[in-house]
Amino acid sequence: MSATRKLLQNYLNRESKSRDIYHDLMPFKVKEILLISNLYDAFSVEREGRFSEIMLHDYGVMNLTFLPRITGVSSEEEAFEQLDKVHFDMIIFMVGLDKKMPVHLGKKIKSSYPNTSIFFLLNSDSDINYFQNSGISGCYDKLFTWNGESKIFFAM
Repeated sequence: MSATRKLLQNYLNRESKSRDIYHDLMPFKVKEILLISNLYDAFSVEREGRFSEIMLHDYGVMNLTFLPRITGVSSEEEAFEQLDKVHFDMIIFMVGLDKKMPVHLGKKIKSSYPNTSIFFLLNSDSDINYFQNSGISGCYDKLFTWNGESKIFFAM
C-alpha cells in the first residue's frame, strides 16, 4: 500500500471513529419519549431553554442522525391513551408543586409497563430529599433536576 493511500486510510479511520463514538456508546436508541407535565411547566421548559432548538442543534453537533419524538400530555387519561397506542422508550414526568400525581401515575404506569424507564424531572434540588427520604418507591427509575439547560435530557 502506498504512503498516500495509508495516510488517506488512517484519516478516514480516525474520522469514522470520532463520528461513530456516540453510536457505540448508545446501543439502545431512544425513539419515543412521553413527557407528562402540566401545561405551565412544559411551556417553561420550552421558553427557558429553547428546548427544541437546542436539541436539534446538539444532535447535529454530535453527529446523531435521529432525534427522538417527544409526545407531551398533561393528564392521566391522555398518558394512558398514548401508552396504549405507542411504545415509549422513556417517560419523563415534570414534577411541579403537585408531587402526589406523578407518584400515583408513575406507580400505575410501572404496573402496566414495568420495562419502561420513568424519570422525574424536579424543579429544585430540595425536591430530591422529598422523593429519596419519604419512602416513595416503585414510581420512578431516576431523579433529575431542571436547571434551565435542555442538555439535561441527554443525561437521561
